[in-house]
Amino acid sequence: MDKKVLVVVDKSDGKLAPSETFLRSHIRELAFEDCALIGSKGRRYIFKSGKVLQNQSLLAKAFSRLLNVFSKTHPLSEPQAIKRFIIRNNIDLVLAEYGSTGVHVMDACAAAEVPFIVHFHGWDAYTDYMLETFGDAYQVMFKRAAKVVAVSRHMKSQLVAIGCPENKIAVIPCGADLPAELAKSTYQPVKKFIMVGRLTPKKGPLNSLKAFKEVVSSFPHVKLDIIGDGQLKQEIESFIAEHALEDNVTLLGPLDHDKVVKHLLDSDCFLQHSVVSENNDHEGTPVGVLEAMMIGLPVIATRHGGISDVMTHEESGILINEHDIESMQHYMKLLVSDPAMAESIGRKGRDTALERHTAAISIANLKTTIEHV
Repeated sequence: MDKKVLVVVDKSDGKLAPSETFLRSHIRELAFEDCALIGSKGRRYIFKSGKVLQNQSLLAKAFSRLLNVFSKTHPLSEPQAIKRFIIRNNIDLVLAEYGSTGVHVMDACAAAEVPFIVHFHGWDAYTDYMLETFGDAYQVMFKRAAKVVAVSRHMKSQLVAIGCPENKIAVIPCGADLPAELAKSTYQPVKKFIMVGRLTPKKGPLNSLKAFKEVVSSFPHVKLDIIGDGQLKQEIESFIAEHALEDNVTLLGPLDHDKVVKHLLDSDCFLQHSVVSENNDHEGTPVGVLEAMMIGLPVIATRHGGISDVMTHEESGILINEHDIESMQHYMKLLVSDPAMAESIGRKGRDTALERHTAAISIANLKTTIEHV
């Protein structure tokens, strides 16, 4: 790629989560010499060196706050710090991961006279908090951005609804960043289900667990591994204890990506009951779903966000409506009792993921978008 790209990511703790493989892939494949800034406004780290972009001394911060009273673009401000970084590294374009990042870099890009692309991922396009906090700034950002990336058709509609010009939007789903040869070698009757993801309302882990409880009543031998951590952990533990599922359900907590992949290979069916949460949070296109498909697991998931874009019901996956626990447990039981169907869906899902939804395909589409700016 001819353009020198800087990737900027808003992360409050300055670190990428193990599950954020798509961000690591963007830095590795798109950023010029891994050129990236990770962190929160006023405290960003240079990805490669780990150095802080701006002086973090108490004196510097106090002086900066004083100058903010007179101007938001003074020499110690974040926009000016990012501008200097862009110019010093001869950057041609900035890729802002998440809508909030786009807001935070747009002044620096204007000052440095370089274009920027904003890549939305999910919550940043939907949640009440993000739209209330950044709604007005998003309008300015949409006008200034060279392109805006949505990861699903549903997200594109949402971005248009909140003011983004449709002709600026490119729909580019994330992809599974796994070796093509990594797949289930043999198919056995479905005995072990698996869930991977943060234990948060939009992931709907309790819905999957409630459906699994009904499956256990008919097939006491089945197991469920749950990988992840989050605010619903205690509620999930209580549900497991209340319904005597300790012998069937294993909470594995958060794991490194390599270990997640090993558990996927050792499982028989992937569950993803994503829902719209009370704060209007949505998924984009869950990478966990794509990785499970690529490995060859049959996937049972909801018609939510970009999930419907990547699988066809009863062909390359199973699609159910949000909160439809009855249909979920029905299909889980069906796959347990019909190994041929489970294998057929798993194989077709893998073929679909390899043909359309790999990280390489996603990166290639992003590169094309960048080159045309």
